[in-house]
Amino acid sequence: KTFVSRTTFEIAAHKNQPLTVFRVVLANPLTTRQIFIDVLEEQREIAQAELRKMNFLDHFSSLMSQKS
Repeated sequence: KTFVSRTTFEIAAHKNQPLTVFRVVLANPLTTRQIFIDVLEEQREIAQAELRKMNFLDHFSSLMSQKS
């Protein structure tokens, strides 16, 4: 498992909607390509869980239907 730092901002230009960013640092010179791939996969899983928690897909679909 990796350490993930998560920060949430509220951006005035986007009507103060929360923006969550994730960071991971790979500073080990012995990191292999496979380790990097594994880290990216874990980050993807964490992001998907966060999107589900925020009900993002339903919100995004709603926003897109408003533009039609």
